Amino acid sequence: KLVKAGEVEKKEVPQTGKEYNIWYNKWAGGDREDSYSKYVLLQSRSSSRRRVATSRANMTGVKYCCPFFVWRCCLYGWECEYLHMLMDPSTTLPDMSKDCFACDKFADYRDDMGGVGSFQRQNRMLYIGRIKETGTDMETEEVVRRHFKEWGEIEKIRVLQYRSITFVTNLRWMRM
Repeated sequence: KLVKAGEVEKKEVPQTGKEYNIWYNKWAGGDREDSYSKYVLLQSRSSSRRRVATSRANMTGVKYCCPFFVWRCCLYGWECEYLHMLMDPSTTLPDMSKDCFACDKFADYRDDMGGVGSFQRQNRMLYIGRIKETGTDMETEEVVRRHFKEWGEIEKIRVLQYRSITFVTNLRWMRM
């Protein structure tokens, strides 16, 4: 097991609203200034280094990766139902309407461009928002290049200076 049950700290999101909406399962009428304030930083960092660990998926034939293993925080270890290894870029998935973590893709993109994307088009560009800029755009580009080169060959990095936005285009992403 990568982590023990007590090592992962789960934080409650503070109540932001005044009324609880039972249909949408959330509070209404609260702060709207910063929608990102509800997110918390992960306690571990993803890595593409080829780690292979045996799990139940090796015996059952499941072809999808465990997202918690990729983030180095799977609690199930060898009992996990998903693969504990990264896919090779040449690996084909059994169902093209799902990504490598078995999340459903759809025919159209979401309105906010979130989610796993569309199964009608293979994307090569990754949007990275809310990054910390450390100087000029060249310095920020170098930091982004250092962190993303392990996931595949980088074709182009576009930094929007003073907006904390970067676009990374790869020739061929790993199956993540």
